[in-house]
Amino acid sequence: MARIFIADDDEQMREMLTVALTEAGHEVQAGGHGTSAVEAARDGTCDLILTDILMPQKEGLETITEIKSLRPDLPVVAMSGGGSMAATSYLSMARHFGADLTLKKPIKLPFLRAEITRLLAQRRAPSGLDSGTAG
Repeated sequence: MARIFIADDDEQMREMLTVALTEAGHEVQAGGHGTSAVEAARDGTCDLILTDILMPQKEGLETITEIKSLRPDLPVVAMSGGGSMAATSYLSMARHFGADLTLKKPIKLPFLRAEITRLLAQRRAPSGLDSGTAG
C-alpha cells in the first residue's frame, strides 16, 4: 500500500482515480490544484503524486518542477487530456520537467495501477539494481 496524492481540477476524474486506487489498496488524498500536491510533497505525506497538467492556481508543469526540487526521488505521474496535439505536447514537456510517467486521458485504470506498482517498486529498489524503464 502506498500513499498517493491526486491533483486534478476535474472533480469526476479525482473521484474516479480515488476509487480505483483505493480499491487497489492505496491510501489516497486529492486536491483540485497543484499547490495541494506541492504541500503533500513538502509534508512528506505521499509516496507518489498524480497531477493533471492544465489546472487553475498552479498548473502541472510548475507543480512537477516544485515537487522535484523538494523531493527528487518522489515519483510523479503527469496526466493531460487537453486535445490530441496539445496533450502530446504538454506530456512531452512534463517528461522534460521531471515527470516519471506521462498519461494521456482517458486513462486505462489497469495500466495506471500496474505503472504505479512499477514506479513504487523502483523507488524501493536498492540503488544500482534498477534496470531502467521502458520507453
